[in-house]
Amino acid sequence: MERTVQEPSRRPLSRLLCYGDRGGADLLTHKEWFDPKDEPYVDERSAYQSLVWQCRYSGIEVPDSLWSYAEIGVGKLYADTQADSLENEPAALAAFDEWTRRFAQHVESKGTVEGADDAARNAKSTTR
Repeated sequence: MERTVQEPSRRPLSRLLCYGDRGGADLLTHKEWFDPKDEPYVDERSAYQSLVWQCRYSGIEVPDSLWSYAEIGVGKLYADTQADSLENEPAALAAFDEWTRRFAQHVESKGTVEGADDAARNAKSTTR
């Protein structure tokens, strides 16, 4: 079977800003089953590597510069580190702003995809 390879500007693009709290030990029901200090990843970003590589092998572009990780709520109860708590996480917000800047830069560097305007005009609603 012959495989068609799309030009880089036409490939689907995925970007990942992953976040975590280094294990959330407060969520473990059976603490005797797993010690959070034995977490297999020193770099928590690596916890998402299988998803990233599956995308890449499926033809979905995931540049390293758009695959980031930020820590949120480390040392706090999971229930106390929800979306409304983000204002208390300046490092995470800064990481998100930087990731957003890199994403915009990446998309701009690809230029306009030929036919994109026609495709947008001809798109059909999926909600009717």
